[in-house]
Amino acid sequence: VTPDDRPSPDYTFFLSDGQVAAVEVKEIVSSDLRQLSAGHDRYETERAVSELERHWTVMLDGEIAAERLGPVPDFPHDDEKQIAELEAAGFIVTRRAERVAEFKRQRDEVSAAVRVKGLIDDLVPDLKMLEDRGISTTRGAMPTDAEGQRALWRIAHRTRDAICLGGEAKPEAGMPAGVFVTVAYGSLRTGLADTVADRIDAWFESSRSANLIKSLSRPEYAERHAALVFDPTEPELWSSAESLTFVPSQGLDLPAGVDVLWAVLRSRVLRYSVSDGWREYVVGGTSGGAPEATT
Repeated sequence: VTPDDRPSPDYTFFLSDGQVAAVEVKEIVSSDLRQLSAGHDRYETERAVSELERHWTVMLDGEIAAERLGPVPDFPHDDEKQIAELEAAGFIVTRRAERVAEFKRQRDEVSAAVRVKGLIDDLVPDLKMLEDRGISTTRGAMPTDAEGQRALWRIAHRTRDAICLGGEAKPEAGMPAGVFVTVAYGSLRTGLADTVADRIDAWFESSRSANLIKSLSRPEYAERHAALVFDPTEPELWSSAESLTFVPSQGLDLPAGVDVLWAVLRSRVLRYSVSDGWREYVVGGTSGGAPEATT
């Protein structure tokens, strides 16, 4: 679609009755991990340092999109009698609606990625202080003096609480004394297709969906398709690849302006609409009785 002065979809196609349908595509990806990886590729991430005695590995923790797209916790409902008693006793009570609103607010926040540029220069003096105190890891370290505690705090602040491990230096094995920065991330797989449905609902509830909804809400389109492409950090992408069939059992709460949802999990594609429910497609083949996707 040729863009104009209003939010517009990415593609259009004709329906069987000749009316026009629209498609807007969004990638479900972590901006934090993307920025962190870009900084790691661009700036200095390893240096042999003569002032240090140990081989320090700094593991920067990247946040994946799945961490931001969890369902709202099942906060307990308000007990008005108990709330009245607590407030009468002088306590400030946070109601369920407030807890839900705060959870969603935090889910929408965008964390500032660790600045890789100049990281090694900033860490060397404080890592030297840890070495002088016999400390070889930042996890669980407890310096007994104020200067050591400040060094540990500065490292945590500069690396967003990364784990820093100081192993024995082995220059002959390619592990000289110095600082070596890596990027890591972790995830938890449930193996459940409903987890993907929860993720999609959470994405639509967040501010991330605003542009997609605006792009599809133009009156000239008779049918509106949202295509969400999950990147390889999505834990359930691997679950879908290992399953004969991977179809959610729960429906979606599609926002107004979205008629059809497509979830692309690499070669597994899920389609949802209120009228048809879930359908499953496998790109380039068949799996578990799922129809082959065709072009």
